[in-house]
This record gives sequence, C-alpha cells and structure tokens, in this order.
Amino acid sequence: MLISPFEMKRRQIFARMEQINHGVDRTTDLMSTFQSRDVAAVLAVRSINPAQFFRLNCVLQQATNFSLALWELKKAYLQEIQKLKDVDNREILHNESSFSDADARV
Repeated sequence: MLISPFEMKRRQIFARMEQINHGVDRTTDLMSTFQSRDVAAVLAVRSINPAQFFRLNCVLQQATNFSLALWELKKAYLQEIQKLKDVDNREILHNESSFSDADARV
C-alpha cells in the first residue's frame, strides 16, 4: 500500500507529538513526587532558620525548573501543531493544482 508523502509527514509529526506527551507525563509525575515530598516539607516549617531558608530557595528553584520544562514542552507541541497545519495546507494546494491540471486537460 502506497502512502502519500503528506501522510508520511503527518505520521512523523504525530510520533513527535506522542514523545512530547510522554515528556509531559514524566514531568507531571516528577512534579507530583516533588510536591508531596519537598514542597509539603517546606510548607510545614513555621520559623525559618538559615538552613531552612536554603532549602526553601532550592525548592523554589526546582519549581521554576518544572515550570520551564512544561513551557518548553508546550512550545514544542505547538510547533508540531503548526507543522501539521502546514502539511495540511500543502496537501490542499497540491490537490487543488492537481484538479486544475486535470481541468486544463479536459
């Protein structure tokens, strides 16, 4: 069975989107563990000494890292969606030019 180049490109894009989804799942799993283990411990502190302040700073930095990771994954996913739209548009243009070529021959 022959597959059009457009369909081949779509499959590649969907595979990359699936990898991004797995990245989101892994990141959210890590965030959940981080929240239950580290954030809960920091929030339980009532008076901050220098060591606890250092730990709070580390927890805030890690939370920022998770936020950045999710933002990068979102950006990559949106780029793949744009690529998918571009493939669809190229296929439409290709099909329209094929129809106009067929009409010209008739």
